[in-house]
Amino acid sequence: MKIAHLVFLIPAVASAAIGLATAPAALAQDAPDGSTFYVLDQESAWLEGCIVGPCMCPIALFEHLSGSFRLTELPTLQPGPWRLFEVDDLRWKLRRGDQVVEIRGRGLYETAAPVLDEQRLTLDLTIDGKPIETLDSGTVAGGLAFPSIKIQALTPEKCYQEGVQLNAEPLFRGQRGIRNRRSR
Repeated sequence: MKIAHLVFLIPAVASAAIGLATAPAALAQDAPDGSTFYVLDQESAWLEGCIVGPCMCPIALFEHLSGSFRLTELPTLQPGPWRLFEVDDLRWKLRRGDQVVEIRGRGLYETAAPVLDEQRLTLDLTIDGKPIETLDSGTVAGGLAFPSIKIQALTPEKCYQEGVQLNAEPLFRGQRGIRNRRSR
């Protein structure tokens, strides 16, 4: 190959290499609305019974909870590490023996990651179309695992409660739709 051909070939190869290097980043960008879909993993479960408090009743743990939800970061005017996300398009299925129950809803998720190991989840749900009391985790540890979400949220404390042990991951393992603030 002549040197004159190499002069034209080197910029073309360099340009192609740069394009390949940036392709994964472009594929992993946020959805147009900045949201990320999450799926529940096999450790997610629905809880019912005397979960907290001195009451004496059995706890039912329904391990066949599956489904997804969408997380969208909301703008905040407050300074500090807390990030607020809308939880919507929540579509879960709960298997209770032979019966499959649909759970729908929306809520808010907050995390102080990567600064503090804190998070909070509140959900307003319907089970087969019937509303239940708001589930609330309170502020608990675990926020540093974000974008993975592992948290328990329950109805208000009384003898009988309902709630979720939520373990969720972004739909695509390599998806970085929700970026760490340091990477912005």
